[in-house]
Amino acid sequence: MTAARILAGIPQPVRATGGPRQRGRMIGQTLKPALHAFLDEDVAHIDRVRAVPLGREQARLLALSFATVIAATLPGIFAELNGMAEGADLPLADIMILQMRRELAMPGIGPATWPPATDISGGVEGC
Repeated sequence: MTAARILAGIPQPVRATGGPRQRGRMIGQTLKPALHAFLDEDVAHIDRVRAVPLGREQARLLALSFATVIAATLPGIFAELNGMAEGADLPLADIMILQMRRELAMPGIGPATWPPATDISGGVEGC
């Protein structure tokens, strides 16, 4: 089943309470099947717009390259991402893929090469 079909059966918006990590855990638990399915759809649709697909392992490595910056500058968001990983039974790297989809869709970027020269996502952000 596709992530879109799974999400169609989940009441929106997802409500979460508590601190950042607890909110993330609640969101991860609620969206767990959809998150797993979406990651399996051409690595969250990233490989559909890249000239050279990343694949899951390369996407994980690239997504994790942003973790230090996010943790340092947005510690509450980073705690929420860790909670989502816990709640969804996914490695943090996979949650980072979902968080960084637009950035990962653009080839040759990372924290040291931001901002990219060209956006090749084709307007598919949110797909």
